[in-house]
Amino acid sequence: MHEKKKAKYRIGALELGWTDKDVIGGPVELLGPEAIPDVHNLTMITGVETGVDRSGFCKDVCGFEKVVGFDHYFYYQIEDWHDKNTVISERGLGYLEEKDGKTFLVRHKPVAYKDQHGRQYPLPKGMYADLGAGSYILAYTIPPPTYIEALSIPHSLVASTSEGNPTPVELEPNTLLGRMDNVVQAIDSDELMRIVGDKVVDPLINSQKQLDLKARHLRLTRKNSSVASPIVRLLPQKVDDKTPRQRGSIVFNSQTNRLQCYDGEKWKTIAWEEEE
Repeated sequence: MHEKKKAKYRIGALELGWTDKDVIGGPVELLGPEAIPDVHNLTMITGVETGVDRSGFCKDVCGFEKVVGFDHYFYYQIEDWHDKNTVISERGLGYLEEKDGKTFLVRHKPVAYKDQHGRQYPLPKGMYADLGAGSYILAYTIPPPTYIEALSIPHSLVASTSEGNPTPVELEPNTLLGRMDNVVQAIDSDELMRIVGDKVVDPLINSQKQLDLKARHLRLTRKNSSVASPIVRLLPQKVDDKTPRQRGSIVFNSQTNRLQCYDGEKWKTIAWEEEE
């Protein structure tokens, strides 16, 4: 079983691949993009017949590891080219896996395929296109072409980080939707504090107004924590049978005008000296 992954539907990954045609739904071994200009008709990619810049066909530019990495789902298109006019393709949700020093595209959830005549069919759960019988395989990332496919991951919604590129965002438990580092993403509590921390904490620190809290208890849980203030004021409190009795509680008794401390059994008056 693979670890739970986040969705990262980035376009721009492009590599040659290979898969065993006798293994149904088998992963596609990624072979890098460097040899693509040697085997593929680049007019389909560039729109021009000559002058192709081969420097862009390298793993640092369009390798799957560089574009999406190992920790994310992505939307893929796999094309099995038999000749320049015959291609069988599959698209769906995938992720990367490394084994024996090799990188594989795992076809996690295939959604649709096209046959050699260009006719498209949906792929039911557990079904895969027959790939690997052609001359070579091209694998690349694409934006999900439909809303249904964009919402393949539960608890997700569609946003956009760049123009014309729908990007599903998965919301994990206890997260909010937000924009951080110029990316629309799920924001957890730590990231939320990075965003609003100064805007919340600084006004609180700098405020000179009275701060009223309706909390029943204010507890410092850190070991040896303390409260320091030039003046500590206890509001006068009537001490009777309804007064909470917790060992260590200190009150200013409004009836006796005395400080009292509860020792676990009874209230004891704290004595003080009268100033002359």
